[in-house]
Amino acid sequence: MKLNLKLCAAFIAGLLISINSFSQARLAIGGISSDNYLSSFNLTEKLESDYGAYIGILGDLRLGANSKMYLETGALYGYVGLEKKTASEEIHTINVPLRLKYKTPVTEEGDFFFFGGARAQYGISARMKEKNLSWSMYDEAFPYGCLNRMDVKVGFGCGIAVSMLEIRLGYEWGLMDQTTDDVIHLKVNQFFVGVAFNL
Repeated sequence: MKLNLKLCAAFIAGLLISINSFSQARLAIGGISSDNYLSSFNLTEKLESDYGAYIGILGDLRLGANSKMYLETGALYGYVGLEKKTASEEIHTINVPLRLKYKTPVTEEGDFFFFGGARAQYGISARMKEKNLSWSMYDEAFPYGCLNRMDVKVGFGCGIAVSMLEIRLGYEWGLMDQTTDDVIHLKVNQFFVGVAFNL
């Protein structure tokens, strides 16, 4: 619990740093769909998708006075969950993206942009409930295989920016195995769509 409180404090500090450090800070809100791929002995199976949302602060740092290239970073809180008849799971994460972003005007008030890069992800909490039982999915005692807290995802996306509003979508591939099992491996990819408002 103390670790989670420290991480929350770090997340809030990251938000404040983003607001103060970037000339184009934005409040970002969106939806997430996770594609989960389980593999073992060269066989891969796509599991049921998780769905959720994210919220946080993004900021752009222009790479040169008249450049169309930007460095985008920030701090985002993410949640994904899955509900079944007899079980449910939910995962809470802190995310720090680091992306290159190219923006070009298409109208007097509108820009088209595309971006690519990486996102570091750290799991704050992950729980599974089944009937009257509840487990932390990061605990070694979790009966279905302990999850890793860390992941790094790489991907790309595009969007439009009009006045104070930005609309975007993208896809990211998880690079790190999300289980600690030596035989079974889990990779998590994510599709996201969202909006961002200039602060």
